[in-house]
Amino acid sequence: TSDIGGVRGIYTIKFPNELHSPKLLTKTIGLDPYWESNEIHWLVDNLPSKTKGSVLTKYTFKAYQDTDREQYLRLGYRMIWRNLRDFFYDDKMNGTDWDKLLKKYESHITASIDRDGFARLVNLLIGELNASHLFFELNDKIWPQWKPDHGWRWQTVHLGVIFDKSFEGSGLKVKKVLHDGPARKPDSMIYEDEVILSIGGLDLDSPLAKRHAFNRRLNEVTVLKVKDPLGNERLVHLEPISFTKARELLKESWISDNQRFVHEESNGKLGYLHVNRMNWDDLFQFEEELFSLGYRKEGLVIDVRNNTGGFTADRMLKMLSRPLHAITIPRGGKRSYPLGYLDHFYWDKPIVVLCNQNTASNGEIFCHAIKATKRGKLIGVRTAGSVISVYTDEKFLDIGKMSIPFRGWFKLHDGRDMEGNGAVPDIQIWPLPGEIPNKIDQQLSKAVEVLLKDCRDLNSHESVEIQSRSPEKSNFNAGN
Repeated sequence: TSDIGGVRGIYTIKFPNELHSPKLLTKTIGLDPYWESNEIHWLVDNLPSKTKGSVLTKYTFKAYQDTDREQYLRLGYRMIWRNLRDFFYDDKMNGTDWDKLLKKYESHITASIDRDGFARLVNLLIGELNASHLFFELNDKIWPQWKPDHGWRWQTVHLGVIFDKSFEGSGLKVKKVLHDGPARKPDSMIYEDEVILSIGGLDLDSPLAKRHAFNRRLNEVTVLKVKDPLGNERLVHLEPISFTKARELLKESWISDNQRFVHEESNGKLGYLHVNRMNWDDLFQFEEELFSLGYRKEGLVIDVRNNTGGFTADRMLKMLSRPLHAITIPRGGKRSYPLGYLDHFYWDKPIVVLCNQNTASNGEIFCHAIKATKRGKLIGVRTAGSVISVYTDEKFLDIGKMSIPFRGWFKLHDGRDMEGNGAVPDIQIWPLPGEIPNKIDQQLSKAVEVLLKDCRDLNSHESVEIQSRSPEKSNFNAGN
């Protein structure tokens, strides 16, 4: 089996003279092949099959099985219980009597239990552990659900605009248009201070109408009647988006606002970057932004608020904690270090890290590490305290699948379990009611204040004398 020239399939070669001229036998890929003359007998898509040249013949079959539903579900439940008993990271099961809990919930499993009832029993069982990273998902193969819309689903849609809640007139007044949203497209532009009078022919002249108008299908173009500040009306054809997509656009807008705030409050001395998760894409973006957003900056605000985790904390730390052993100075140039000598971009100037109660898993491992290594100040509120390594999609018969939290993380300096013990910031600030919707961010303001001070303190360090080979001496600041 190989992929040659973009074509994946079974190729043949002849020894010893045609090793460099493979010939495509078939594009079919299977398992456990048995060759008989010019035929291949094997499993293709888990079915017994025969391939002869380019012709594939599958031998389909049906097999019926009688199952005692109650015993089948009890077996699945016991497998879930047993896997947690054998692989949960704490062999004391967080102080629970695990054997007793087996019987506590198993007795409620009957042949008539429905999908939600069984899921509730499993979730009650794993909830006894009072731990994070425990997920259970039912398999629709054995728990079918009625899906009457066959992919077409009514839902509350979003137009890509934020409305002015203080507006009391007829319709909905646009307060903000989300960047990259449907109302920013050339053929469906809507502007701030315009009023949407109707959606899909439904006039927005009552609270009830305003609620009903947004219950529509996604990917279906909707006609809006829009009035500009001069009183001119026009029709706009717009394809709505989901609230999930709208939240993503709002977050991008929030990040842009934060970058603008940090730039203005620091007079351009500081940069700001946000790390959404701790995955590969986020890591690549982090490295890019260390360079692009940190260029000519004295310090960086690294925001991991609402970061739900992943696995890249150590790779990020490596970019922030390079061993400092020397500097280089080209003739007539400034002190520096050749980037070509390193395997990645790095940042060794001052930082502060923002965290909150929604910073979780690998995101808070990063916060613990920043504080333990004293790389910078941690500002915000205590992180979630949900840190366990986990492997997912552990399947149990045809019933469902779940995660297994198998490895704990412990702080090196005091041995405390990070699970249940979130990273405590050096400076703790809780947002007050009403601040977030009014775009007041005390945590970010404090981060700018603290980071500017750290930069000033660093710049005021005593200069270290360069021991030049020439009689003339020059100084450099060891802190930068």
